Amino acid sequence: MNKRKGLLIILCIILIVAYYKLFYKTYNVNTVVKSADVIIDIDVKRVTNTILWGLLKHPGQWNFSRSSSTQTNEVDWKDMVKIPDHIFIFHVKNQPQGIWYTVLPIKDAAIFSKGILQYGFIIIDSADNKQIFASAKWGASFVQAENRILLTNASAENIKEIKFTGTEIFSDKNYISKQALKKNINAGSHISIIINKNKFLEEDGIVKINFDEDKINIDALLVPEKQFSFTEQNFSYNDSNLLSLNFSQPCAPLYNLFSDNSKTVLSPYLNFNIDSLLLQSNKKYSLSVTGILPRVDSAISYSYDDNFNPIKKVVVNNIEEPSFNFSLTGAVPKSIFDYYNNNQKLEKSSGGYLFTPLPFVKSFCTANTDSTLNITSINYEPSKIDKSITAVLFLNFVLTKIPSSLLHYLPENLINKIENISSINILVQKNDGGIKIKSVVFKKKNNLPLLKL
Repeated sequence: MNKRKGLLIILCIILIVAYYKLFYKTYNVNTVVKSADVIIDIDVKRVTNTILWGLLKHPGQWNFSRSSSTQTNEVDWKDMVKIPDHIFIFHVKNQPQGIWYTVLPIKDAAIFSKGILQYGFIIIDSADNKQIFASAKWGASFVQAENRILLTNASAENIKEIKFTGTEIFSDKNYISKQALKKNINAGSHISIIINKNKFLEEDGIVKINFDEDKINIDALLVPEKQFSFTEQNFSYNDSNLLSLNFSQPCAPLYNLFSDNSKTVLSPYLNFNIDSLLLQSNKKYSLSVTGILPRVDSAISYSYDDNFNPIKKVVVNNIEEPSFNFSLTGAVPKSIFDYYNNNQKLEKSSGGYLFTPLPFVKSFCTANTDSTLNITSINYEPSKIDKSITAVLFLNFVLTKIPSSLLHYLPENLINKIENISSINILVQKNDGGIKIKSVVFKKKNNLPLLKL
């Protein structure tokens, strides 16, 4: 009996320790400034537990390789800082959009100091018991005060913003309220994003990101200001196409949120002015890419021998081109056609009007009806329409239909991260005065991890 009691006590202790290690979570409310307008919460234990469960089901994914840092006496960043149960990453209002911050506690002061030298961080400012370090190599900076750091992806050029946020955290202790921070905690997801109400949102928006071994789910619920109206349209598509993109015409206030500079940056890639296409008189747009089709192309050139006799050379090229159809439905599509024609974006040929801004595949522009304009590649073969949906926006992207030869044009690190993704689906619909966004990233049917981190 005593032996059973002893085993029972040991089992209880193991269960308590396991619960504490795997499920019991705490968070520090003094890690986000009051001026934050976007807060991202990474639930570290939830993420870790999901990954561990996947590894237990698929032992082939286990990696027993030892870290090289232990063999070279180098410092691992994990030995420099503590990883809390909740990592809060935030953006500060009125600062550049790409600057993000997070506060982390220092694990060991001596190891941390050694790591600073190893990773090439140098002091760029020092005042009020705070030191600011930056590293051009790693594209990161941090403010150190006592036993904590404010880590940011801002560079030394943003020293003004870094100092402001560091003062709020370490000197003024101007933290966000616990009640506000609980919005992230109560989301109960692997990653949650709270977006404060702003010139677009009437209420705080929330984005939840969850994943398992087969997919990543991203769900968002947003309530825009009244002037931002959204309309749903009915779209038809084939879910076996490489790409199906459908969306309704954005209202003027929403479209005007995009700066002229961003439109100017986009237009050269399209070889035409984006404003000439997205007219408020339009209703909806649909892009269907059935696939990437091969084509054999030959080029003839001549050279001459010593007697000046021409020698014909034929070079055969194997080309891969997208098969697509872009359709615009609106009140005055003929006026868009005429605009492109008058601005020399169309070239009349025996087969119709060539749409010259798309040099990568021969395409024709037509406005045969009172409501529709089409830009269609010459190799387009319509697929059978088997699905329909009512939405503000709908995207279905089947990555497995992209030829491997084209993937080589992407950066190698990006290829490694997406090579096990089969498809991406995004759906935006109206929801009680707001909009709901649902996105799913699907994994290929195998025992490999969805993403390589």
